[in-house]
Amino acid sequence: MKRSVWATVAVVPMFAAGAVLAQTAPAAKPTMPKVCMNCHKPAANTVSGYFDSVAFKTTSVQLGLDGTTEIVRFDPKTVKVIDAGDAKPVEHLREVKKGHEAQVAFAERDGQKWATEIRFKGPIKIAKDKLADYAFVRDVVDKGPAASKVVLIDSRPLPRFQQGTIPGAINLPYPSWDKFVNLLPADKATTIVFFCQGRPAR
Repeated sequence: MKRSVWATVAVVPMFAAGAVLAQTAPAAKPTMPKVCMNCHKPAANTVSGYFDSVAFKTTSVQLGLDGTTEIVRFDPKTVKVIDAGDAKPVEHLREVKKGHEAQVAFAERDGQKWATEIRFKGPIKIAKDKLADYAFVRDVVDKGPAASKVVLIDSRPLPRFQQGTIPGAINLPYPSWDKFVNLLPADKATTIVFFCQGRPAR
């Protein structure tokens, strides 16, 4: 009698544990690098990452994001290719450099992702009189922020800042502007130079 009671008690926890395991869903594959999520939110039917390669033989592009790879097929006759806001022929994919930020809008077809649009990040466009060139920044670094009366602000996310920045710069990431706005100089006449990860104008 006692043996059958113990046998019943032993079976119940094992069954309960099995039920919990069966309900655990696999982790969703990322659709955007983590660092990008500091400023952007993932969108449905869109994958963002760093352009790796294009294969016209298999009509596919490959993106890298956080150690994973995303392969998206495309139809050369219908896919839209946009670089820096300008429409380009599909052959332009051959000229895109590896590592360039890309966003691919797609539609699911027969279990595969098919690109409807492949968009590449363009250079930041700023009026020339508002730009600080290398020589200007080099002078600020050599003199130091106090002597030059110039504040350098790295507006990239903290992980990028920690990887390396311009000496003397302070980190004021755009998404956390409200939390760090007190780091801005009180003197409104102070020159402030902002910089980020954007590509320079060609």
